[in-house]
Amino acid sequence: MKTRDALNAIGLLLLIAGAGGFVWKNLNTTPEFNTALHEGIGIALAEETIRCLGNKGDIHVITMADGDSEILATQFAAFRRRIEKSSVTIREIERIDSDKKDKYGPGVGLSAGKLTREVGKSARREAIVSFIGLPKMDAAELDALGSNVPPLLAFSRMPDKLGPLLKHGCVAAVVVPRFKFPAPGPESPSTPGEWFTNQYQIITRPR
Repeated sequence: MKTRDALNAIGLLLLIAGAGGFVWKNLNTTPEFNTALHEGIGIALAEETIRCLGNKGDIHVITMADGDSEILATQFAAFRRRIEKSSVTIREIERIDSDKKDKYGPGVGLSAGKLTREVGKSARREAIVSFIGLPKMDAAELDALGSNVPPLLAFSRMPDKLGPLLKHGCVAAVVVPRFKFPAPGPESPSTPGEWFTNQYQIITRPR
């Protein structure tokens, strides 16, 4: 759909970045958070993954250990439940070491070097899914990433970083804070899907 064209979305990234501050309170790793909202993020990311792969193929997931982030544990559990109802298979899960958890969080933290290493390890996978965002990459880092990159899907709280990777053409879909208002759906969301639509949306590459 043209309205979800990733290339057109690049020009809106500053607006998206501003919207990111609005949802920061929902991303603090405290015991009190909107469970339905984060289940909605996981489900939406799973559905985009299934759609991207035509409901078949192996994927590589990057996230944190469940005990290091309740929010990411909630997102990934919902993602996994939806994936397991499809013909897509989670073949590998890269969990960030607990001693590095201060550098990572829901939708943020993945570095250019780490992404390049994960791409190298995932050459036989049909897609890479990151729950810890995507990095902003300069020309040299994009050259190091190479051209044989599996489609990337991610939850990103820092969408202002996405421009270079979107231009590179390897990003299939990214869940970002909502930047188009008014949000569709009910004014008082209750289900995971309604909460997701109320506060987030998806940028995709052209199909």
